[in-house]
Amino acid sequence: MPARRSAPTLSSPLRQRGATALEFGLVFPALFVLFYGTLTFALIFTARMGLQHAAEEGARSAVTFRIEGNTPGITQLTLRRDAARATALQQASWISRFAAPLQVVVETRICAANSDCSVETTTCGRELADACKIFVSVTYPYATRPILPSAFGLPVPTTLSGEASLLLDGRLIGS
Repeated sequence: MPARRSAPTLSSPLRQRGATALEFGLVFPALFVLFYGTLTFALIFTARMGLQHAAEEGARSAVTFRIEGNTPGITQLTLRRDAARATALQQASWISRFAAPLQVVVETRICAANSDCSVETTTCGRELADACKIFVSVTYPYATRPILPSAFGLPVPTTLSGEASLLLDGRLIGS
C-alpha cells in the first residue's frame, strides 16, 4: 500500500513556493525608491557644494589677483571682479557634463564692506571703515536641467547656488 501524503503544513516547502518572489515584489519598490532618493539628494548636495566652492575660489582669486603691467582705463577693481568671475566659471565648468550648454550664472559685485552689496562701489579706502568686499554668487537652474530626473514625487530644489564674499585690502588696491 502506497504511503499517504499528508496535507502540506504552514512550514512545509510546498506551501512556501513563491513566497520569496512575493516578498521581493513587495520590498524591492520601497528599497528602490529609498536608493533613488538617496542618490538624487547626494548628487544635489554635491552640486551645491561644487557651486559653493566655485564662489569661494572666485572671491579668493579677486583678493590674490596681481596686476601685471599698466592697464589704462581699467581700474584694479574691474580687473579683480573680472578675475573672480572667470575663476568661478572655470571652477563650475564641471557641471557642463550634465547641462550642455553651460547654464551656470556667475554674478560678481564689489561693494562697501559694511553693506549688503545691493549697491556697487568704484572706490575702496585704505582704512577698514572705507574698505570694500568682493561678492560672488554662482547659480545653477536645477529645475530646468536636473542631474538626475525627479521621480516618485521627490521634492527637488528649483535652483542651486553658492555665495562668498571676502574683504579686499585697500592698501594693495590703487583703485
